[in-house]
Amino acid sequence: MTDTLDLLDGVSAHMVSGVPGLAFNASGTYPTGVTGIFHMLMPATPDEVVVVTWVPQTEDPSLPQGVGVLQIRCRGAVNKPRRPIELLDQIAVLFLGKMTIPLTSTLQIMQVRDRVRASLGMDESKRWDWTDNYTLDVAYTPTAARPDGGNW
Repeated sequence: MTDTLDLLDGVSAHMVSGVPGLAFNASGTYPTGVTGIFHMLMPATPDEVVVVTWVPQTEDPSLPQGVGVLQIRCRGAVNKPRRPIELLDQIAVLFLGKMTIPLTSTLQIMQVRDRVRASLGMDESKRWDWTDNYTLDVAYTPTAARPDGGNW
């Protein structure tokens, strides 16, 4: 895989391990009664979902570490405006202020620096959508240009 896809999968697994009722399946199919995690695209259904997106911000190919924004969006079911906030608060415990979260044997979150929360409003089906955006320092998988430990 790639660092971006490994990061999304690793973050999803980390959330599943710490938030009851969350599930991740790369195929995007989930049984009734769990809240599914999707990557990069908000699906039309089911109502209650979590969507994870990674946006790299600063990378130098010769340095082992980069900075990016991890967006975690939560949408609640109809007439349950508090549920997205509840999910984001539970997820925040896993990330906010944390250091060294291993995602694979060669990729890890080094530091979660900050969080910005925003309401994305209510959609036409009256489902509330909220987002938390975290600034992360990430230690990437070494490459030929980015050797293990970097060119420091």
